Amino acid sequence: MDDKEAGRIICKGSMHVTSKGAFGKYRNIFDFTLTVDVRDNKYRLVMSDIYHSGLVDQPAYAGGSIDNEKSACGAFLIPKGDWRKIKDAIKKGAWAYLLEFQNAMNKKIEVDTF
Repeated sequence: MDDKEAGRIICKGSMHVTSKGAFGKYRNIFDFTLTVDVRDNKYRLVMSDIYHSGLVDQPAYAGGSIDNEKSACGAFLIPKGDWRKIKDAIKKGAWAYLLEFQNAMNKKIEVDTF
């Protein structure tokens, strides 16, 4: 979705991040909304609605919003300590994604003229 008048682009994204837990490594899937606001040759990135939608091999293990204190699927499937580690890994993955996006936006490019 975009709004050219306001200089806003809103998109949905999904990423995989790995975290360690009591039962080994978790290959997590998290979804998010990315909003890019552009105005006066400046931009702002906002990542919101960050949601753990499950494990790569076990989609039923969905933790839900990373704002949840306990995973939505319950402590039996994702123990509380593992949920904290998953949330930390997702936050690190989100920051890495935003920094990569920032580096791409700030990269000098040559403009082709026709």
